[in-house]
Amino acid sequence: MDLTEVFKCPECSGELRYNIAEQRLVCSFCSKMFTPEEYENAVSGAASQESSSSGPEQAKFTACPHCGCRISRGALRASANCPVCFEPLNAANPPRNSDLPPEPDFILPFLLDREDFVRNFQKRLRERDFVPDSFIKTAAAPLQALYVPFYLFDASMSGSAAYRAEQITYIPGGRGPGSYRHTVLEGHAAGEQYYFNVPASAAGSLEPAITQSLEPFFCEDARPFSKVYGAGLKAQVLENSRQDGYREARGRITASFDRFLSKAELYTLIKVNSSDYHEVPEKVSYAWFPVWFMECIWQGQPWRIYMNGQTGKMTGSVPVSSGKLYAWGASLLLFSGGLTFWLVLVFLKLNDMMAVGLGAFMGGTFLNPLLAFFPALRRLFATKLRAGITLGVVSCFALACYAGTMLQSYVKTESIAVCLVVQVLMGIFSLPVSLMLSRRRTFSSSSAKERQECDEYAVPSRNVLHEREVKTLFNKTTGKRDSLIDENR
Repeated sequence: MDLTEVFKCPECSGELRYNIAEQRLVCSFCSKMFTPEEYENAVSGAASQESSSSGPEQAKFTACPHCGCRISRGALRASANCPVCFEPLNAANPPRNSDLPPEPDFILPFLLDREDFVRNFQKRLRERDFVPDSFIKTAAAPLQALYVPFYLFDASMSGSAAYRAEQITYIPGGRGPGSYRHTVLEGHAAGEQYYFNVPASAAGSLEPAITQSLEPFFCEDARPFSKVYGAGLKAQVLENSRQDGYREARGRITASFDRFLSKAELYTLIKVNSSDYHEVPEKVSYAWFPVWFMECIWQGQPWRIYMNGQTGKMTGSVPVSSGKLYAWGASLLLFSGGLTFWLVLVFLKLNDMMAVGLGAFMGGTFLNPLLAFFPALRRLFATKLRAGITLGVVSCFALACYAGTMLQSYVKTESIAVCLVVQVLMGIFSLPVSLMLSRRRTFSSSSAKERQECDEYAVPSRNVLHEREVKTLFNKTTGKRDSLIDENR
């Protein structure tokens, strides 16, 4: 659906456009500005300021005859079934014209405009590694303002759970490798929580991982619904085709209640072994939230970027330049290889064949992947020019290390041969590992991820912890960080 209705200025009948920066309607002819409330009052002459400023909590609710959950008028208009128990609500929900979109209880206006999107997107590109130069130059696709329909659920959760928790602490090893101390505990806790306005997207065209990555949306800034908030934006309202939002919300509430009972923030890992929870859905509302959307077509493939129109939080993925990535890998290999070659044969003066081979092996195994973790080094490959200069400098450094070492009279030819062979073998192994680590770190923070908790929607004043008992099962020190939470002692 398009919010393309034209609104006329009450003073001169010129076209009004909603100015995001001013949060007002601005006449394109006389430049007079109106708040949405002032405009509606001027047009209708009947709505009072008190009624126009009422918030979403003042919406009227109807109790579902099947589950008892209170359903707002907007949610009734949005669905013929209860959003919680999915039973039909024909008696409480009169038929409506299916060609018209259901009007929400309230709406969150756009607080950020197109310029904010472009600024945040350019910042995002600068923060990502190995983005192709051509993508950066051509990533200027038209922006689309979207209003995404959401169900907002209020629910209480109470009960008890038995769980295990693990605290993993790194212990430095001085010159040698460090170790990890694992403390595994077992606990039991009981309590209750209340969750307010937990969002679940009603738009079937957007994956939950995308909408959850854009959270939070702050409903305290919500306004009574009015189409004037879309004046001049040419905003699209996504189709309300997803009716299973409460399953998503219920799963997130359960995960957050697990964290609340187990005090998950105190530990590295928790695992709930058994639980007895009682959940009461109390209220559901229907709202539209603002999202900016851009789709870039680059080399025949679409790349989609979304931004929360209220907070500026972005999600989406950007492409990776294979040339920059392989230049980075080659630079790692040349730098670590030349430095290791010089350290083993000149600095340490190893002449024993076994020691030379072991030194070259250790250098290729640890130094190359270690350098892959430093984001500051990857910034040297932000553009093709910088990547070429960096690769050239590193190549000169490696050549100097190799040539300087071979010119030393005390370095044996056999040692040089052994070191070179081991380095070539280790390079074949470590280069793909380094590239994989770099690529993983590049994408890990840019891809949309489904959030399994909704802690920020819990009402702190209604958090009650009835009991909590924790005992230590065992302590163990190992050389690995792998979890021991399932081990028995």
